[in-house]
Amino acid sequence: KIKAPEVIAKRMVCTLLTIQYAFDIMQGNGGEEGRNFWFAMLEDYEALEELTEKEKHIFSGSASEEELCAMTWKYEAYWVLAWALGFIEELDYPEEVCDCDRPELSLLLQAAKPRGTQEILDEADLIYRLDWACVDARIKGNEAPASLNADVVVERHMALNWLIGYDDDWDNVSTDT
Repeated sequence: KIKAPEVIAKRMVCTLLTIQYAFDIMQGNGGEEGRNFWFAMLEDYEALEELTEKEKHIFSGSASEEELCAMTWKYEAYWVLAWALGFIEELDYPEEVCDCDRPELSLLLQAAKPRGTQEILDEADLIYRLDWACVDARIKGNEAPASLNADVVVERHMALNWLIGYDDDWDNVSTDT
């Protein structure tokens, strides 16, 4: 069962704003003022209560550099959510990181045109197979095949599994292959 557009939109907002705050911290601009700014935005979109434990940890100010870096990779998951709501025409082949230029957030939420169940399930099936190809190559000590970027693939796999209800805990979505 695919998540409702409202649920996807709130997850998209939480993901994007947490990523932005993680980037702020990494650039030395986090702090109380920055956190308050992003919290105000989360409140404006009625999404503050939707933050996951990992996202709350980023906003706590005690996240490690490794945790901050991992959060910035969530752009790939954000991109899948934007695609699911119809803001991104298609998910390109996962060999390079997504183009993070994005429309204004309020416009995104107003203009959502959610994709159909079959299209989302087809994409989930494809990314599952691409992830297996990356895992199989890693097990064999090889690089990911066909120019796949394994980091992009796993983030997309996670987001698609969340979208289809494979797991509901955004912080711990399984990407088993």
